[in-house]
Amino acid sequence: MRWSDGGVFDSTWTDGAAPSSVMIGIGEVIEGWEQGLLEQSVGSRVLLVVPPSLGYGGTASPLAEETLVYVVDILDAHFPVTAEQAAGESSEAPPAAPDQTGEVPADQGENS
Repeated sequence: MRWSDGGVFDSTWTDGAAPSSVMIGIGEVIEGWEQGLLEQSVGSRVLLVVPPSLGYGGTASPLAEETLVYVVDILDAHFPVTAEQAAGESSEAPPAAPDQTGEVPADQGENS
């Protein structure tokens, strides 16, 4: 939602679309999501208020000058597996860059 006028620019809640799935930590989402969803737990509902500098500021997007508001439900999280872990060469936990399923352009999950 746009802070300036309350206009909804995207919603999986109202358009009937399936929840979105995104990766955190690889530059797939805006920085406001990267920061706001990191270390959130599965089952959380997160309210993000994202200023232009952490959203689309500096781009040609029509949202470049907007403060954006998101409500994100964290439905699931998956952690990447390194080649070494797949080969059984490492017992360390994978880096925290979970694959995330959530609502309204979604975002990050549990780190354990």
